[in-house]
Amino acid sequence: MADSGPGIHPDDLPHVFDRYFQTNQPDKPAEGGTGIGLDLCQEYIRLFDGDIAVESTLGNGAIFRVSFPVTLTDSQPVPVPATEKREREAPVTSLPNTGGPKPAILVVEDNPELQDYISLILSAKYDVAVAGNGKVALDRIAAHNYRLIVSDLMMPVMDGYQLLEQLKSGDDTRHIPVIMLTARAEARDKLKALRIGVDDYLLKPFDDEELVARIDNLLKNQSARNPEATPPPAMSAADCDWLEAFEMYLQQNLSSDILSIPLLAEQFAMSESTLLRQLKRLTGLTPQKYLIEMRLDKARKLLENRAYNTVAQVAYEVGYLDVKVFSRVFRQRFGKLPSEMLV
Repeated sequence: MADSGPGIHPDDLPHVFDRYFQTNQPDKPAEGGTGIGLDLCQEYIRLFDGDIAVESTLGNGAIFRVSFPVTLTDSQPVPVPATEKREREAPVTSLPNTGGPKPAILVVEDNPELQDYISLILSAKYDVAVAGNGKVALDRIAAHNYRLIVSDLMMPVMDGYQLLEQLKSGDDTRHIPVIMLTARAEARDKLKALRIGVDDYLLKPFDDEELVARIDNLLKNQSARNPEATPPPAMSAADCDWLEAFEMYLQQNLSSDILSIPLLAEQFAMSESTLLRQLKRLTGLTPQKYLIEMRLDKARKLLENRAYNTVAQVAYEVGYLDVKVFSRVFRQRFGKLPSEMLV
């Protein structure tokens, strides 16, 4: 495929297939885009064992060449299309078939390129559907049982905030985990989403493995809380007050390495078994799991806001004396090491 456009600058040529790459040449006008179109083409072509390359001379357009392998057989010496060859082989991105259906996930994103890209990286593990804005998403959620929602923040018609408010205020939908994808890194935007009840958020551009890891962990937590994935009963005012007081006490004492289940039970004037039943009933998590989630969530916020300069400082601030243990647990939860968030 060739064009007769302005061509590609020699400094940009090695990077045109890099995800999110956009030229920084001073004489190049801003033309919009997300920088994932060519990367997406490359990913699709590689799924069929193909290859894509580009040649360009500045001022004389560009030429893109796509190639696919062919197979010659003894009985019929004609090329076999790569797509036909792939039908006889297990796709390289396929996961082992566990015999059960894939978890259904809804991706709410108004950019068609990002819709395709996110669907591509998630489709190996999940049954992915897409919606272009929050209003369309609500219509689809009403008709289908989605296990998790991945949503953009800025969208037309109904944005991510409005969608989140609708989901978290409904008895039938408040149990669905929501991950917010946003290019807005301001603290006030994150805090607004957290106050509404977002379960997790990622900044754009995001890392594929991190997104998958966060989805996996939220689905595991959802299963642990509610194995049948039915909406939990609404909490009474007394239960809300108790849980708010419990969370406030944890937040104020997370840096203490002696914070423990026996200490919490004593603080709230109940036995350890009663504390276990209370938290299980209200959150679906054991006290130990709940404490770990609180510590890791605070650690993530400290790292994202660059509150400290080292991983050790963050670990100590959330009650971990062993930095290696903290790093391992953090990576299991969020899909990347805490040191990667300080880069």
